[in-house]
Amino acid sequence: SPDLARTVCQIHDLDGGEKRHKFRQLKEIPGWICAHPAQMRQLNDSRVLSGRKIMMQPLGAPAEFYSTSRPHHDVFRVGWIGRPSKQKHLERVIEACRKSGVPALRMCLIGDGLGTWRTLAERAGLQVDLHRKTDVGYSSYPDFYRWLDVVCIAAESEAGPLCLYEALASGVPIISTDVGWSRRLIVDGISGYVCEPEKIADNLALIASSRRAWHARARAIRATAPPTTLENWLQKTVDFARRCVQ
Repeated sequence: SPDLARTVCQIHDLDGGEKRHKFRQLKEIPGWICAHPAQMRQLNDSRVLSGRKIMMQPLGAPAEFYSTSRPHHDVFRVGWIGRPSKQKHLERVIEACRKSGVPALRMCLIGDGLGTWRTLAERAGLQVDLHRKTDVGYSSYPDFYRWLDVVCIAAESEAGPLCLYEALASGVPIISTDVGWSRRLIVDGISGYVCEPEKIADNLALIASSRRAWHARARAIRATAPPTTLENWLQKTVDFARRCVQ
């Protein structure tokens, strides 16, 4: 809005110079929605929180849309879902899969523009399935997740990510770096592991060694998923915006 005093801002995922520039503008805005806990730390460090209205709420995924049934198979499937950006560090997942020593491991990539990454993974000696997001379609996501044994997140910055919520709703364990909502939502040893990038390979091997036990834990993993869905998140956001501008 041209009137900053009646503007509500959602901070998605800021870093570097963009963060410093935007925080100067935020001093004149009455409220904003924080996408993840790390954003709260950045706002605290910027010293612009005084007197502001804050809402921090993860998106979540509709549990009834996803299935926790796990088909038994001999292949250990490692899922990675996203777009090919530098901060997501897909190369870390490729290297971890290579170093894990897990037999019959197969990487399952879903996203657009990942052809080069499939080639790199294959050159590293890995088996790879690539599913383009435009071909898969959202209605096919439940079936995609139910065939996965683990989802890997190796990013240095995330606002969620969405695959974190979707994996939890599907009962699939997650190995993640400490980004977005991972530290708040992943219960170590119950729904996965939060770790440094160099520990991803060890945790892949750990989950692979007790895969059936993790499959049996699918409902317990789903129970850790945030109950919020897009619909009620939007309603909370609208209600918050109204309170800020009144």
